[in-house]
Amino acid sequence: MSKSMRSSNRSGGKDTPARSSANFSSLYLIHGEERLLMEEAHRRFIDALLTPDTQAFNYTPFNGRENRAAEILSAAETLPVFSEKRLVWIWDAEQFDANEGERFLGYLERPSPTTVLVFSAAKPDFRKKLFTALRSTGEIISCAPLPEREIPRWIGERARGMGLSLSREALLYLKEALGNNLHGIIKELEKLDLVHREKSEITLQEVQEMVVGSRGHSVFDWLRAVGEKNLPLSLQRLGELLADGEHPLLLLNLVVRQLRQMAVAKEHLSRGGGSGALPRMLGFPPSVLQPFLQQTQKWTETQLKEGMVLAMEVDVQLKGGALPGPRLMEGMVFDLCEGGRRHTPRVLLQKRE
Repeated sequence: MSKSMRSSNRSGGKDTPARSSANFSSLYLIHGEERLLMEEAHRRFIDALLTPDTQAFNYTPFNGRENRAAEILSAAETLPVFSEKRLVWIWDAEQFDANEGERFLGYLERPSPTTVLVFSAAKPDFRKKLFTALRSTGEIISCAPLPEREIPRWIGERARGMGLSLSREALLYLKEALGNNLHGIIKELEKLDLVHREKSEITLQEVQEMVVGSRGHSVFDWLRAVGEKNLPLSLQRLGELLADGEHPLLLLNLVVRQLRQMAVAKEHLSRGGGSGALPRMLGFPPSVLQPFLQQTQKWTETQLKEGMVLAMEVDVQLKGGALPGPRLMEGMVFDLCEGGRRHTPRVLLQKRE
């Protein structure tokens, strides 16, 4: 596959490589948990290899949960019809058991030159022979979730690809409102495109007015209440978010990020750094700097460290403990806002007994 396709897959841009099947290898492993990037890579393969007239004859999708190696190999060894290449795409390839996966090994050694065979997997186990062989014989494309620091750049590139220009504050607000939910970001950009496509620059206020039904406003309210150590409001907002279906682990990750941001800000300021550098350093709109600094002043370095330790304990329990998520989150909010360790997972478990 061409270098241009690999790079556009990572950025999520709208560039489509030139339709030249000569640029493609016979084998690919596309892996990673970012479903949007996986879906976009899938679409680019189809667009680059096939025409609408030939797709029905030369594209065959399979699924590792449902299909056997024998039928997939049969399709891979079939010659294309009115096309230079056939595309065979396997979703969820990590679902093959070891024996079924090993049935592909002979084909991987001598793949059909007229077929592009793609194994896509969210979490491939590279201890299995199938993925070990693919790593050595095929092209590897990563669709891992974007690091948080890359999301503003990704939003900016996607917006420009749609012909939109967002102010820096608007872009950062969109990132804060939707986090790493790339599908959600695309939906909001599409809405902005419908309403503001003729504007030279879309402002923060226009994005705030448009981003509805996202986690944005209510989550910001909750994080602000926690940052201000306002226990009644923190508990109220937490209850609303959980009732709306927000996952406790997502909310926990947002609290951890806020604690880290405050810790970084305190260290930066203690070393004589200027507060004006914090928005760019920490990735939030300049308009929230003053509220953020006011919140940070309410926390000591010790409290921030203890909060991080508490969050780690809650994380372990959320991922496999006996206590319900809402109870764990409420206990964490109590201890963050009031100080002390009276509602840690260990204490809550002891009370339960």
